[in-house]
Amino acid sequence: MRFRTRKLTKAPKVPLPKLTEAQIQKTLLDHLHHRAKPGVVYWHTPNGGVRDRITGRQLKDQGVVSGVPDLLLFFRGQLYGLELKTEKGRLQPTQVKFQAALAKQGAILATAYGLDEALKILLGWGVLVTAAMFEALAAKNFESEVKQG
Repeated sequence: MRFRTRKLTKAPKVPLPKLTEAQIQKTLLDHLHHRAKPGVVYWHTPNGGVRDRITGRQLKDQGVVSGVPDLLLFFRGQLYGLELKTEKGRLQPTQVKFQAALAKQGAILATAYGLDEALKILLGWGVLVTAAMFEALAAKNFESEVKQG
């Protein structure tokens, strides 16, 4: 009996779906919820979205301004602002102007293009514990729960 040999082919690489800006933000907030260092205060100001003219006017009268970064953080007396974009996203002129105004007052600002870049920025700012430290803390908490239980 003769066996035919076939050349093995690699499975085609399937690209991961690109995250939307909203998905990047939600995932980043999940990381912050679990990995933010003690004392980090963070929030999102919901300035976006579609609104009718009357609501838009009311919000503007109440002080809503365009260009606020997607995520604001306060840690150890320092204000941080992180604008989130997809890999192909671009800053709007109002965002550039608002970031410049915050920077003039001493805020530290960045624009992240994608989730990985956003996580690197937050780690660089020192507001997140590293993944390895998070895993070690989780293991320690698990051990203490087992001992108590």
